Amino acid sequence: MPKRNKKHPFFAPEFETNNIPAAKVTEEKIKEWKEVHGDVWRLTAGDKKCYIRKPTRDEISYSALAANGSPLKQIEVVLVSAWLAGDLEIITDDEYFLSVIDKFEQIYNKKSSELEKL
Repeated sequence: MPKRNKKHPFFAPEFETNNIPAAKVTEEKIKEWKEVHGDVWRLTAGDKKCYIRKPTRDEISYSALAANGSPLKQIEVVLVSAWLAGDLEIITDDEYFLSVIDKFEQIYNKKSSELEKL
């Protein structure tokens, strides 16, 4: 599978510079993230891992605008927004990225709802 350009269109300039590779993430860092963000997840794709937090409603809303109708692009924008640390190949390499998208919806932790006509 082709790799995307490392200068990803959704990376802030400091994104790659400040990123912590998955192998360097410690239990202390995970505990720190949980205190700040609540739930933290580790996504694993083959030999690559990343750590993400729950995206905010604003991030999900922005992702819909930025994606311009592309569901894959929307997930990609949310993944970059919720990214805490990890192996950037999960975003930049299509094979890794496509392997995590089906797991990503579990993070939204949606409540069930009902509609009742009265």
